Amino acid sequence: MGFTTGQLIRQTALSFMPAVMLSTAAGLIVNYMLINPLTAVFLNGIGIVKCTFTVPVGFIMAAGAGLIVFAFAVVCLLSARVKKIAPRALLAGE
Repeated sequence: MGFTTGQLIRQTALSFMPAVMLSTAAGLIVNYMLINPLTAVFLNGIGIVKCTFTVPVGFIMAAGAGLIVFAFAVVCLLSARVKKIAPRALLAGE
């Protein structure tokens, strides 16, 4: 008692955020290091032997923030299945 439906939805969504942030950061760091070798491998088949693909750090940060916000929105939608809590129903004992 004492929690509204919205508070429970946000609390559930926020409980997933540490895992989402950690996995997003790890994925972005690994992909930042692997983008040039993978691009060289894929472009080698069409004759481009030497290439350097630079991605601005600001774009990587924006992509990470976008992924985190998107994950929060999805978790909020999924946790919206929490029943509507009415104080009267709790006191009446359903």
